Amino acid sequence: GWGKPVPRMSPRRVNWLRPVVLQYRHHPRIADHEWRNRYLNVLGFCFGGKMNRVGYTGCDEAMNPVVQHAEVPWGTPRPDHSTSGFPPVLWSGATGGAIDASKFKELADLMLASYDRLNLEEALLYYWLAQVSFVEIKFILYHAALESLARSAPLNGSGVHVPQAVFDREVRPFLDDLEANHLDDPEWIRLLAKLRNDNQYGGARQLTEFLKALGLEIGKIEDEALDRRNYFAHGKSLHYTPADRNADLTLASQTLVNRAVLSLVGYKGQYVDLTTIGLPERNLNEKLGGLNGDGKL
Repeated sequence: GWGKPVPRMSPRRVNWLRPVVLQYRHHPRIADHEWRNRYLNVLGFCFGGKMNRVGYTGCDEAMNPVVQHAEVPWGTPRPDHSTSGFPPVLWSGATGGAIDASKFKELADLMLASYDRLNLEEALLYYWLAQVSFVEIKFILYHAALESLARSAPLNGSGVHVPQAVFDREVRPFLDDLEANHLDDPEWIRLLAKLRNDNQYGGARQLTEFLKALGLEIGKIEDEALDRRNYFAHGKSLHYTPADRNADLTLASQTLVNRAVLSLVGYKGQYVDLTTIGLPERNLNEKLGGLNGDGKL
């Protein structure tokens, strides 16, 4: 079961994390280190920030401590430091209050059940790295998280510009003839290898189709966020882009990952739109609203 997160203040009142205590009871796999890491990954995603274990206490049936271990002293910096963000789902009312435990448990259990199938270990690694990276790098890492999810959960969809059978019938014979005439020219062989794959969608288009196949409506903001990754990944000319716009678009990229994860694990609730002032909730299939809720940034 899921224990209740209990806030704790560290002895030195450090502010590099928000300490919580997790209590595990009656779970056959809880002693497994790999499963504990799963819990931390899932809880971190639900809470909106990476969680790191700084210690643990093991108790007997009477709840008397029998083993204690501090992995990292309070306040000690570490390379994979905890991050703090906003959760993908609103767990309490708009004005705050207690966490809706049943709603929280629903998503956590769905994520655990899908952890291996979706290879969430990999996708969430990119997700955490994006949270602690420079704005420009965030685009690449959030994009990588989406690509990881797309690889782990391929959906029905052609992913090609024209039906592959048509391409093979109309184009491939022409390419075969060219190859036969240039077998001794390595540059021609390289060019033809590229042309044989040109019927496939590019990376950004593939992700757009993947998100659409999930039933997620994609608007101008999402399209721009997906395209912006190419500028930094391939050294395209950036001209001048205001830093605050890039920052806003990284929130769009993060929200896309949130929506993809929620949809893939089977969550039926709403998501939090990180791009819109007031952080409103929206149905999973509803596109981002933007700063003014008008579909624009």
